[in-house]
Amino acid sequence: NGLTAKFNSLSVGGANLFKGSRDFSGSNWVNNGNGAYAEDYRGVKIFKIKTMWNGRSQYFEVKAGEEYVFSAYVKSSAKTDGVGFHLTHSRKPPQAGGLVNNNRESVDLNLTDEYQRIVVKIKITSSGWIMPRLERSNSDAYLFFGGYKLERGNIATDYSPNDADLEQKVAEYKQNADQNYASLQTTVQKLDGTVQHNKTVAD
Repeated sequence: NGLTAKFNSLSVGGANLFKGSRDFSGSNWVNNGNGAYAEDYRGVKIFKIKTMWNGRSQYFEVKAGEEYVFSAYVKSSAKTDGVGFHLTHSRKPPQAGGLVNNNRESVDLNLTDEYQRIVVKIKITSSGWIMPRLERSNSDAYLFFGGYKLERGNIATDYSPNDADLEQKVAEYKQNADQNYASLQTTVQKLDGTVQHNKTVAD
């Protein structure tokens, strides 16, 4: 029946394809110099920008027939505002073809001065490269943005970093723990040496 067909058409991804999405770190970002850090929100670094175009993103190679979902935390410094979502860029050929929210390759989204999690569904119609991004078409207000997520499928899931980011963070924690343990051992050895010296002097 129709309900079964609707459920069968659902596809959930989950894995974030953006690397360094928590704080826009790493060398994969395009236009990463645009905008400035504004604040933390729900565990991610929020940046703000007032200039037109040149939105931050990364390049992804996609194939015809694939589906993706883009999501992000956004708000404006104005009570009513808008921002454009754009799928491709001419600087990375061949450009893929795609539909955004069942429309053309770009779509306008309404914003307020309160954070919201925007969701954009993408259907790839021809293979190539995409550069999914948010861009202002005017400089009337600040766009606040962060927590980018691009995942396969047609259902948006909660924000999560790329698996490689998690692995790097675990490695950093382990390295710090090893360094702290080594430092603690050195401190204990020095204390033990001091105690032994004081005991010898006392004897």
